[in-house]
Amino acid sequence: MNRERHRICAKIQRFFRAKQYFDHRRKPFIWDNSISNDSKIRTNYVYLDPSAGGWELPADFVAGLAINPMNQAHLTRIALCRFQRLLAQKSAAEVLGCAESLCGRVFAAQLQADTTLIQETGLKQMDTDIRRRLLARYESAVSNPYAHDIAAWLRNEFV
Repeated sequence: MNRERHRICAKIQRFFRAKQYFDHRRKPFIWDNSISNDSKIRTNYVYLDPSAGGWELPADFVAGLAINPMNQAHLTRIALCRFQRLLAQKSAAEVLGCAESLCGRVFAAQLQADTTLIQETGLKQMDTDIRRRLLARYESAVSNPYAHDIAAWLRNEFV
């Protein structure tokens, strides 16, 4: 409880310091790497949710934003759509709807069900049976480029 309170207080202090700074100086240009998975450690994950661990400034405090994409080109489209909707302050349902609008309802539901495994657990922590099950599921969607990206990631093609 005390640790959580300290974390929240630190965020609030950073926000007000940033606001004070921006009231008097130029707005920063943000280079965001939160979805990027192009380093040895980060290739173990696929980051579909840009709000998990990203920067926390209101969009009107920022002069511009550049986003370093992930290795998986089609999956990057989902994360970029979510960035766009987050910055436009859309609802959580609209943000989550990106996958559905890009790759269809059935695949989006499947992807949502597996998000914790691919974004938080990662390849190295995933047990062999789960990895095989996911690989069989995503390899079976031969014509789906989003599924192809996940299958290639599961086969370690991006390491």
